[in-house]
Amino acid sequence: MENCISNFKDFFEFLSYLAIIGASFTYVWSKKQVHFSTMKHCIKAFRNLDISTKDRKDKDVADYIDLVNEEFFYIENNYLHIEVAIEWIDGMIDYLPFIDNNQKVVDGGTFTIIKSEDASNTKSIEDLCKKYPRVLKTIKLNEPIDFTKIYANDKQERDKLIYLILSKLKLSHWKKIHLKEKINNR
Repeated sequence: MENCISNFKDFFEFLSYLAIIGASFTYVWSKKQVHFSTMKHCIKAFRNLDISTKDRKDKDVADYIDLVNEEFFYIENNYLHIEVAIEWIDGMIDYLPFIDNNQKVVDGGTFTIIKSEDASNTKSIEDLCKKYPRVLKTIKLNEPIDFTKIYANDKQERDKLIYLILSKLKLSHWKKIHLKEKINNR
């Protein structure tokens, strides 16, 4: 009888281990699904925007700023892998307006979403982003960045700006520890 109870106990112990392994697998799989569906949603939203340099409408610019805000939210809340975030921010650099450490709007690259008449007006940029404090915080730079190098695709200067942007987001301490290394190794 004792042997039967022992076997019964071992059997249920084995089942509990299987349940833990199954739950762990399900968690990892669902996390990957969340990452994938988030990326898919953001890519689709970006492709649906018309932010080409010709005939750009104010609504398209506002929609792009809204999408960037949403992507920053996903980055802060771990819906995206940090490697994906780094690549997306590298792409955002070419579109976003930046306010340098002298409170002047940086003359943007070819794709910058702000129309030329608004490009020199810091107040206009701040008004555009006031509903999105996360975006405004990241485009206001507190250290010098050489944008001539940025738009010439200088990797070192772009990496510096990517790090500056990511460091302004609310990332966990663990993500920030190896952030520079991940940016440099992309």
